[in-house]
Amino acid sequence: MKIIVNRAMMLDYLSIAESVIPSRTPKPVLEAVKMTADGGKLHIAATNLSQYLQVETAAVQIDSPGQVAVCAAELIGVMKESGEECVTLETSGDFIQVFSGRDKFNLWTLKPEDFPPPPGPEDEFKRVTVKAGTLYDLLGKVSFAAAKESTRYAFNGVNLHLTGSDLECIATDGRRLAMSAASIDYDGKEVSAIVSRESIATLTKMELEPETPVEIELGEKKAVFTADGMRLHATLIEGAFPPYEDIIPKDSDRTASLNREDFAGALRRSCLLTTEESKGVRFEIDQNGVHLHSRSLEKGESEVYAPCSLEGKPITIGFNPSYMLDGLRACGGDDVKLGMTAPNRPGLLTAGNSFRYVIMPVNLN
Repeated sequence: MKIIVNRAMMLDYLSIAESVIPSRTPKPVLEAVKMTADGGKLHIAATNLSQYLQVETAAVQIDSPGQVAVCAAELIGVMKESGEECVTLETSGDFIQVFSGRDKFNLWTLKPEDFPPPPGPEDEFKRVTVKAGTLYDLLGKVSFAAAKESTRYAFNGVNLHLTGSDLECIATDGRRLAMSAASIDYDGKEVSAIVSRESIATLTKMELEPETPVEIELGEKKAVFTADGMRLHATLIEGAFPPYEDIIPKDSDRTASLNREDFAGALRRSCLLTTEESKGVRFEIDQNGVHLHSRSLEKGESEVYAPCSLEGKPITIGFNPSYMLDGLRACGGDDVKLGMTAPNRPGLLTAGNSFRYVIMPVNLN
């Protein structure tokens, strides 16, 4: 195999592949990328067995077709340090030679036939196409709420739910739940699939243009995302996602309307005097605004004010300010509403009609 490629383009593709490659594995071939040059196109593949990424580009000069598997980290290192616009890659025996200007690097290769094959198709895929900007917006508003470590495995991902007219994305760690939705053109059966946090991170690293169409295929065991010459096969998380519609409060009789930036600023100030042991902040909300009270035996105490308008009776309730800030950062927009019922019932943060964020109260006694 001998090809000439644009270095920056190649580095972009390899960087995406790197997000799939495991940092530690007993199988050296999983640390590699497989490159195949044929039919006027370059195909790059990377996998950790739960994710399988395929990249295809015609922006390459193929002097000799062929295939090779090479350690991704070493190839990325060479590409990063090269200052040339184009580089030449040529296989020679057990090496792949990388020519960059007057520099030459010989990298050991692995047997490409040992590289795992791509997953096969499923019979019952449900397909929908959305714009990348819409998908990124939905995932960005909820993925922060997915559990990083949980004994309930289904919490370690984002639930993609096709309802027939909407694509809903939902994530929870058991202490808060974020949900965002967008209208789509889909007339198939209702389906849900839990996509891992790692696969969501890979999708984000693709950095697709907002108008790029993304085809989403959801099956029983995997999801496939295809866009702009890239195809990601993601093994789905098995398990039952909680009945989130039952978790979202529907009977809030107190609603505080706030400016998002003002409210976030007040919360950040109230966090100055909290510790790991005293994460809670007391929210005293009435028609005059919201007063945030925090205290720490080691640091002192504070009272911070933020303007708001309140529909309903005054209420005093405790929340974890970091969790509330996570929701405010994710939702976007200028204004938010915080619905509440009682000090021991969850609060509901909303922004527009598409974002809902359930946050459990904390006991401040």
